[in-house]
Amino acid sequence: MTPYYLKSGPKAGQAMEAVMFELDGYYRLEAVLRKNDGSKDWLRRVKDLMRRADSPVIVAKCECGSIATHVGVAIRDCGVTILNTSCVQCHDQFEGFATAVPLKFSSIREYFRHEIDRKQFLRALRSACGLIESGQIPPQTACDVFYSSTPPSPAPAQKKITPPPIIQQPEQLPLF
Repeated sequence: MTPYYLKSGPKAGQAMEAVMFELDGYYRLEAVLRKNDGSKDWLRRVKDLMRRADSPVIVAKCECGSIATHVGVAIRDCGVTILNTSCVQCHDQFEGFATAVPLKFSSIREYFRHEIDRKQFLRALRSACGLIESGQIPPQTACDVFYSSTPPSPAPAQKKITPPPIIQQPEQLPLF
């Protein structure tokens, strides 16, 4: 399948599939669907892309060698920490210190309220799809993430990240 280039709006001239990987791309396309009915060809393409956004082609591997389906996210008061990816069978490794977040675009809406947290997750999702973590993605490469059954490129090397320890507050001692 070839990329669909937007013809109007603030993202005119850009491939819709590449826009999905931008920080506000998922929200923009979701808003388009809410405001319009699906009777036009381009709206059907948006609807199809949004459906496929919940099953992008993932190339990242779990430690056991299976294709990753989740990423560990340690949620703290000061933000989130993205940990390593895992498959369905191994995602319980995060139990107790992190949440296993599915590697799909709707997770942006479901798990991340703050822009900085969404940005970190989107970077992890790009990496899991075998794409560069920041910068422009070639339109055909972005399209392949949604419409291809084969990965767009080899999986990036996974680095296991150990979460920082939770610091316990010392007991309050009297000053005098």
